[in-house]
Amino acid sequence: MMEGTLAFLPGWGFKASVWQRMTDQLSHYQTHLCDLPTPASDDDFESITHRLNEQLSPHTTLIAWSLSGLFAISLCANYPEKYKRLVLVSSAPAFICYDTDYGMYPSHAHSFRQLASVNLPEAMTQFQRLVCFPSKNTSLLKELQKHALTDSATLQFYLHLLFETNVSQTFKQLTQPTLQITGSLDAVLPAHASSLAIPQAGHACFLTHQDIFIQHLMDFISE
Repeated sequence: MMEGTLAFLPGWGFKASVWQRMTDQLSHYQTHLCDLPTPASDDDFESITHRLNEQLSPHTTLIAWSLSGLFAISLCANYPEKYKRLVLVSSAPAFICYDTDYGMYPSHAHSFRQLASVNLPEAMTQFQRLVCFPSKNTSLLKELQKHALTDSATLQFYLHLLFETNVSQTFKQLTQPTLQITGSLDAVLPAHASSLAIPQAGHACFLTHQDIFIQHLMDFISE
């Protein structure tokens, strides 16, 4: 058995239980489903990173989907002796392409934030459909909805961090082995050239292409 723990962190709008089907297939490893903390009124990106660190054990491989990749990068940078490897799933050091050719267009992010501010349920519905793309399997949407967060304050807090955080320089300085994996047809965050892209998969590549995803993960952690 591999030394240490595989810790799975969720994307925006979801609980860590969204990874449950994945970890069921990894029962021979020590796994930890780690929710993002419910924010307090004085929390910010740094304090959330600190609170996450308190939940995680040494010798951990971080497997972070989408939003949580920002925190995983920060964790690896701030506690390099604690975290052994980093897997970024459909994620990036910055989600808005202000000064890069990668990420969401600022206008798209602004439109989504506007919608979320006036009609959060509709924004969540639109987002979940984008996460499912290109799959037309209705059971995937139902499964995602089972793991969806519902607290509006928490959703708005993390949406703000998603669009305002940029850890690109931090990411370049990481010393841990890192795997970036995504779906080639990701409708939320377009696949980057440096990522290992799973053909015909979308933002939820670990759900729709589980066997392929697990094989890439096993190849990476066994190196």
